[in-house]
Amino acid sequence: MTDTAPPDRAWLADLYARYGRLVLQRAGRIVGNEQLARDVCHDVFVQVLLHHPWNPPSPIGWLYVTTTNLCLNLIRSDRRQRAAMERLASPLVAAPSGEAAIMLRRIPTDLQELAVLYAIDQMSQAEIAVVLAVSQKTISNRLQRLRALLEPAEPAPLRERGHLP
Repeated sequence: MTDTAPPDRAWLADLYARYGRLVLQRAGRIVGNEQLARDVCHDVFVQVLLHHPWNPPSPIGWLYVTTTNLCLNLIRSDRRQRAAMERLASPLVAAPSGEAAIMLRRIPTDLQELAVLYAIDQMSQAEIAVVLAVSQKTISNRLQRLRALLEPAEPAPLRERGHLP
């Protein structure tokens, strides 16, 4: 595709044939729901069209980051909708299922992408630093913060609570 020509159907069909499955699998791992994953997949390719001319240095990297961000936005949106519904005392909106979606709801929004890259994609700190365009030390600090949030609070020993002499 040239920079001046609008994207054509054949170009988009070829792009979807090459990367559609990858995007769909990634979305499925994050949201844990096949239909929501399909919706995210389609939204990713709409974003490709909106970013005309689409010529990223790393197409797979761009698709991974865009897919992750759209999934996180969906989960955040669902969390806000459920909170609003709870305030109105109405039945809850169906939430994305799956362990990843459940875990991500407990994590602050600024750490969610890091959690996906580290826990789900099992990327190294160096790889995450490249994807997020920050230093490896920043990733290390954020991972420490993430671990602290996810570790269960250890109960104080009985002696400290005054139950034992």
